[in-house]
Amino acid sequence: MIKTIIAIYPGRFQPFGRHHAESFKWLESKFGKGKTFIATSDVVTAPKSPLNFKEKKEIISKYGYGSSLVQVKN
Repeated sequence: MIKTIIAIYPGRFQPFGRHHAESFKWLESKFGKGKTFIATSDVVTAPKSPLNFKEKKEIISKYGYGSSLVQVKN
């Protein structure tokens, strides 16, 4: 029996933009705050993925979702 459902929004987010924020807001409205998370890594491979986790967190925090961000290995 499923007791709790969580939603994970994974991606490179190079950079996280308004369209990402809108998608996350929709997920959060469906699954709830505290049960919806953004997952991204600290992998930096220029030129396609120039931002590290700290830089992505700064940008995502400007949208108000920094506390929902989780760092993953890949």
